Amino acid sequence: MRLPRRVPWASVGELEQLCGWIYNDRNDVDAHRMALARLAAWRAITALPHALESTAALLTTIVQDEATATNSLTLRHAYAAALIRLVNGLVDPLQSGVYARSIAAIAAQIGLPAWLVELRHAATHEDLPSLELLREGANQSMRWLLDNYFLPTITPAPTTDTAPSLRPLAPTLKQYRTAAKAVARDASLRVKQRPILAGALRDVERWLAEAAVAAAAHDWSTDPAARTRWALDQLSDALLEPGALVPLAKKKRTHDEEGFAPPALSVAIWQDLLAHVQGLHPSFYAVAALRFAQKLVNSTNEDPSYDACLARWAAWFVSSTEKAEREDVNADVVAALFIGLGPESRDRLPAASELLRFICDSDPELAEVSAILQAEHKSGKSSPWGPDFTAVMEERLATLMADEILDDQDAAPVMEDAIMPPPEPESTSSLPPGWQRANPAKWHPAPIGVYVPAC
Repeated sequence: MRLPRRVPWASVGELEQLCGWIYNDRNDVDAHRMALARLAAWRAITALPHALESTAALLTTIVQDEATATNSLTLRHAYAAALIRLVNGLVDPLQSGVYARSIAAIAAQIGLPAWLVELRHAATHEDLPSLELLREGANQSMRWLLDNYFLPTITPAPTTDTAPSLRPLAPTLKQYRTAAKAVARDASLRVKQRPILAGALRDVERWLAEAAVAAAAHDWSTDPAARTRWALDQLSDALLEPGALVPLAKKKRTHDEEGFAPPALSVAIWQDLLAHVQGLHPSFYAVAALRFAQKLVNSTNEDPSYDACLARWAAWFVSSTEKAEREDVNADVVAALFIGLGPESRDRLPAASELLRFICDSDPELAEVSAILQAEHKSGKSSPWGPDFTAVMEERLATLMADEILDDQDAAPVMEDAIMPPPEPESTSSLPPGWQRANPAKWHPAPIGVYVPAC
């Protein structure tokens, strides 16, 4: 769920009016000046979104270009600065991760024309482009802002559940698994497989950065933590697929019956990749543990070995978190399991029940809760509903009614005081100076911050 955000306009109608001043007639200089005045007033109230800041910079230069015979070099510098700030402001917030991505790649994901990126590059690192080219770039930028900011904000499309499109991660994970499996079976191959493993790790991090950009382009989210969380959720979903953390072959899913850990070979294969992602994104283990628990309680897989292996991987993620954060992770995972598991589902989802028992047994504060729930489950099985329960309910009701009568008798003196007439309110003249109710006949509305003489 997206958190509410502060906007400078009081209603969407104000933003629509601003859009009309800017785009209805490109030759109406007076309307453009009113739009700039409105933007300046909004800037005094709160910080403007980057799209509006870029609109103000571009529109200011366009007005200067149309109104006066400004020096050509001055106009070229003004146009170039506005275009550079537009592209950088759109791309830089989405540049996350250890490995930097090209501006062109990020711009392609958010739908920014590639030639604007090239124009920005030329204005920054090469000879300053001509005035005609910069004018065309400004016009294209204003059109892009209309299509990608103003219109979607004024008339938002109905929300859909379709997720942003991402390139598949399965080939990268398969490449990593093949190389890591060879190293796990023969340590002498580590040097030979090192470039492949390093390339796969870089590709995973690049994929996470692309996922964060896709999340931002999907809902214009301004919270980097929310975008990163969504990207980690998608990575966890990819690791959930059979053939990733859970081997395809059932015989490879065997585990040690004494402990609650995934197969040793699977841990040896995937540990480096998981630790690498955790080092870059410290919340990854917590996100993956919660995602795996949610998958278990919603499982429709008829293969018990898959769920059993998945539960052990969830326990591995929980056990691998830092001690300072483990209590919160335990609470989140246990809450998800409690919600999904009930008396009816506990027998149908043994792997989730086993995971719940493991986490509760490892946390003293949760052990008592687990014991109570198990006792309630057993009592619910051994004592089904019967006609005698009606008498028990009537006996409990009589006890409650008797307690209420005793409480009423004990509270009788208080009731006598409560029915005494309230004291007469003090007159207005005796009240200390401060807030008082205004005289309706003399009061009239005024904007906050405007001085109005006392009535």
